[in-house]
Amino acid sequence: MNAFYRLMRLLYFPQYHNLATESVARRLEETPIDIPTQHVLDMLWLCLKNYCQFDGKHYQQVKGTPIGSPKSGLLAKLFLQRLEEAVVQNLRPKMWLRYVDVTFVVINNCEVEWLHQSLNGVFPDIQFTREGATGDILPFLDVTVQRLSDGKLATSVHRKDSNAEIILNYGSNHPAAHKRSCV
Repeated sequence: MNAFYRLMRLLYFPQYHNLATESVARRLEETPIDIPTQHVLDMLWLCLKNYCQFDGKHYQQVKGTPIGSPKSGLLAKLFLQRLEEAVVQNLRPKMWLRYVDVTFVVINNCEVEWLHQSLNGVFPDIQFTREGATGDILPFLDVTVQRLSDGKLATSVHRKDSNAEIILNYGSNHPAAHKRSCV
């Protein structure tokens, strides 16, 4: 069992905007909508030209997409799908689960290093780290995955070592919705 984590110094680079828009175009061809594909791509290119103001000066963001922008997550998912298609098509993993940029993979031990190098070799600016199982246990997001003696996987809630299990004091000055969510 291995978990791969994507590390990107910047989410997108100008040379990857073409790949992102190609990914969107391909997805629109697979699932057409009422808006012509070219119109969607034109709007996407317009959105990829980001500007900001700092200290009274205007700047154009030439690398990446804004963190927290609704399009950033969508483009990242489509981009990672393209990356996975390029690398994983020859692998045939027993299990491949991805949540945003964290991937859980069950493959043969002899394929782990090849997969890691292949993922890191596609785009130099997008690098994956990996975390192998400790014994038969591997944390993945908020889940601890354990390989049982019969080969099946069992899961339980994963709590990080830093978890203090502190719950908000109901008399505190936090929004009521936050306090209710702790009950």
